[in-house]
Amino acid sequence: KYEVGDFDGRTCTSDFEGTRQTIGGTLKAAQCFSNAPDGRAICMVWSRVKPRDPQAPYNQGFTLPMELSLRTAIDGVRCYANPVKELETLRLKELATVRDQAVEGEKRVPLDHPATFLEVNLTLQFEGDEKPDRVTLQIGENSIIYDVANRSFPDARHTSYDPEDGKLDLRVFVDNATVEVFGEHGAVYYLQPRRIQGESVEDGLIKVEGGNAGI
Repeated sequence: KYEVGDFDGRTCTSDFEGTRQTIGGTLKAAQCFSNAPDGRAICMVWSRVKPRDPQAPYNQGFTLPMELSLRTAIDGVRCYANPVKELETLRLKELATVRDQAVEGEKRVPLDHPATFLEVNLTLQFEGDEKPDRVTLQIGENSIIYDVANRSFPDARHTSYDPEDGKLDLRVFVDNATVEVFGEHGAVYYLQPRRIQGESVEDGLIKVEGGNAGI
């Protein structure tokens, strides 16, 4: 949770009452680095996900490093969290690409071969009066749900404050033990434990309820 305001060296005067939340899930103890390159605010958070194997030589871990930034949203200045650009150097083969297709009901996207580690970038365009009520992206046994009408991620238990642009933007990182979700350009970030740790994924499934969408 965070506050935005003015700090005079002694006292912080908040712009609003209470606190706001960008980061959620099975997490605790966010840590930021000092003197990061280019003056960026880089944050990592303790991920409270235990390994499946009780004899594993580690216990729990950290999120991916993410860059924090302040942007003007629909209800004032808010904190956004996005994966650091350096993660792009880890990309290998592109396993699936889908463009310019309608999604009515369900659309399955097969991968070229099964994979345990994935980066998924998804943009869904909503069609006017046919805007859906709910969208689900299923990866393996994990589901990422977006409530279109309320502009919220139920699993994260908070609402996106990014300006409405008629689209849903998701960037999802799948690891051995976790799924990390960056929603609506980083307005929402949350972490899910993998339901089956180390599971290889063969495809992705997009579900649209109560309307239509396009990729």
